[in-house]
Amino acid sequence: MVDVFRETEDAIAKVLDEGRPVELPPANSYVRRVQHQLATRYNLDSTSSGKEPQRRVKILPGR
Repeated sequence: MVDVFRETEDAIAKVLDEGRPVELPPANSYVRRVQHQLATRYNLDSTSSGKEPQRRVKILPGR
């Protein structure tokens, strides 16, 4: 589980650095919720797409 959140933080850093969206691998609803919260913490937008069990979060450049 820790790897999932490290991966999310790495994606956030990449979005902040490059200013381009980063799509994360499919995750369950709990992990996606935390991913959205982490994005918000860094003033970034995020969206979910796909159908279960392939639903995933995309981290978007800031507001």
